[in-house]
Parts: sequence; structure tokens; C-alpha cells
Amino acid sequence: MCYAWRVPSIELYIVKFEALASANNVHHLLVFGCTSAEDSMYWRSCHNPCEDGETVIFAWAQNAPALLLPPHVGFKVGKNTTVKYIVLQLHYRMPMTSSAPVDHSGIQLTLTPVRQRYVAGIYILLVNKMRIPAYAKQVHADTSCTYNGKAKLYPFAFRTHAHSLCNVISGYQVNGSWHLMAKGNPQWPQVNLRCLIF
Repeated sequence: MCYAWRVPSIELYIVKFEALASANNVHHLLVFGCTSAEDSMYWRSCHNPCEDGETVIFAWAQNAPALLLPPHVGFKVGKNTTVKYIVLQLHYRMPMTSSAPVDHSGIQLTLTPVRQRYVAGIYILLVNKMRIPAYAKQVHADTSCTYNGKAKLYPFAFRTHAHSLCNVISGYQVNGSWHLMAKGNPQWPQVNLRCLIF
């Protein structure tokens, strides 16, 4: 299920995310930044939450606590950005039916008009097609990307998500040598885990 909120037409920065949900009924929730979204405020079957492609700006699972970004860091939305709508996408543990109890899950965002020194962003790396042999005790999967941008990156968080298929995900920086940036267990509460500030 999705919910869309139009961002005011001023420059704003999201500095805190707090999921108002329970892992008893919500498997995970995602917050997307969109240039345009559905006219209706709520809709189901929202596999493509944005009409023009989406940018993930937050993800939550497993009853993770609120995420307060580091000082002087925020996700830039509104004026002079492509983020005109915030869309919340809820993935429920059980199918929503007419007999299901009313659910009040959501997200609370803390926004400020104060310009932040650093603009936050998310890089998503995933293994989409992977074969896990029956009865395998251990399987290794890799994914990677090359950053060619001009802006200097300061990694400060790392989130893992693998449903029940995994108990460790590691992130490395490879630049002539391997440097462990972060390691996390996807069975723990999942929000962007703080791990390292360069």
C-alpha cells in the first residue's frame, strides 16, 4: 500500500525518520522521493510508487529505532530538487483484506528549512538473480559499483536486508586494497545502521 504527500514548494531537508509501525504486521517500509505521483493519496498494488522513476530515501524493518541523521546532514527535497512528492510504501506481512483490522502504520519525518552542509543520498546495491542450491549451508554472493561522480562521498550508514536468507552482509571499499566499511546482520532491526564517518 502507498501514500503520497506533496512537498511544500520551498527547499527543505529531512533530518530524521521515525517509523510508526510494528514488525508484527509490517514487513518493511520504504520512503521514496518522486517528481510526480498518483493523484489519490492512498493506493494499493503500488509496485512503481512514482510515475517517473523513484529515489529511495529511507528504509525500515524489524522494529528498528528512529534514524536521526548526523549533524549538518539532510535529504534535500522540495524547491530546486526533483523530489516534489514523498511516497510511503508499506509491505505487509499478510495480505490486506476487508476483514483485516484497521492499520495506522506510517512514518514521521522531521524537516527543516535550514540549509544543511551535506546532502544525504543512498546507493543501493543488490543481488537480484541468485541461485541458492537446495540444502546449501553457505552461499556467497557479490555485487559492486563504481563511483565516477565529482562530489566527495562520506559514507555514514549501512543497511542490510535479506529476509530470512542471510545472517551477515559486509560492505567493502576497494581502491587498490580491500577496506571493510561495515558489516551487519539482516535479522537485526533494520534502519540505516551507523557504521563509519570518513
